[in-house]
Amino acid sequence: MDVIILDDEKETISNLVEIIKKFDSSCQIDIFNNSNSLFLALEKSKQAIVFLDIFIPYESGIELSKKINEMYSHVPIIFISGKPKETFDVYDGKHIYFLEKPFEEQKVFKALNLALEYQSKAFFTYSRFKRLFMIPINDIVYFESNGRIIQIFTTNNKEMDSFFSTLDDVQKDLGFPFLRANKSFLINPYYIAAIGGNKIFIKNISKNSSIAKEINITRNYKKEVMDYVLSHKHN
Repeated sequence: MDVIILDDEKETISNLVEIIKKFDSSCQIDIFNNSNSLFLALEKSKQAIVFLDIFIPYESGIELSKKINEMYSHVPIIFISGKPKETFDVYDGKHIYFLEKPFEEQKVFKALNLALEYQSKAFFTYSRFKRLFMIPINDIVYFESNGRIIQIFTTNNKEMDSFFSTLDDVQKDLGFPFLRANKSFLINPYYIAAIGGNKIFIKNISKNSSIAKEINITRNYKKEVMDYVLSHKHN
């Protein structure tokens, strides 16, 4: 488990670290007092849990949470503050829990359990060569199958990988509704640029402007695609 703490109060940090270590003694904890360092850490650790102080010098924790959610929507955020949440609108920023200082051990444990549960739904997990891998679901553009070999195409082409499974099993494992176009493709709807005729057009991720790929819709999956179109149609 990786944890990032953004706070500037040494006593608070020491207390929080002690409680987190009781929850998971092997936990890797990084501590920062500015957002630049936090975002650099998030680049390196895509599976981090963030404890974010709402009031830090020259910055708003709520505004920072919006930036984190925009860039790393799979990262669970736990707000922390010395003031009760009734004094400000914490719901302006997406978070999974609010902790008031001084911290209560059981509430910190509850927040961590919720964060781990959130992560389990935000990541797609697969095994390869007896090793377990996790990819943020939001980074997956589509899955393509060739027999029992599944290839994952992500927003970062350097992270393309493959594993043994079937698209049926992948679709069951996903906690997010991907769209099946045919027996070989399972697509993240977020990256669909257009649907027309018997084709799904995938966004060009690198330029985010033109079409990158066309995927045929076969007869067996036409209804599933059309149901999706109708449910997302704007009048």
